[in-house]
Amino acid sequence: MTVVSINGFGLQEETVLAIGKFAVLWNIFENERFGNHCTVEKLEKLNLGPSKEWQELAQVVNKRQKLWGVTQENYVGTKLRTKGLNSAKIEKIKTFLQSEGQQSIEGGLFILYRIRNNMFHGLKEWQMLDSQTELFNAVNKVLERILRGNQ
Repeated sequence: MTVVSINGFGLQEETVLAIGKFAVLWNIFENERFGNHCTVEKLEKLNLGPSKEWQELAQVVNKRQKLWGVTQENYVGTKLRTKGLNSAKIEKIKTFLQSEGQQSIEGGLFILYRIRNNMFHGLKEWQMLDSQTELFNAVNKVLERILRGNQ
């Protein structure tokens, strides 16, 4: 396991690669789909169906919620930091998670958007990034599927 030193803090190379890949994939996704200006309202208009990648994302997020030992309500509100999303959009996230990625794909898109916002605008928990590699890998698979046009 290779460790990358960033400003004196060590991160696993796999984590750095997953986050870097996410940054590039999100940039391409936002550029191609939204002319470099993604909003929740625009995400909601994408017509995407369920897939194994969405299922994997839901499973990873549900696993993380259980690891934190909190309710889904608490996890969605505090860990995904859904401040700014109205209750209908938060319900779509919950439906996505409860259906294991089979329903409310908009909710899954909102999760992607929250991860993006939290990574670049939100409270930084860089000390915990190595524990999020699985999440970034799942998000990257979803973005790659969307960019391939298989949705």
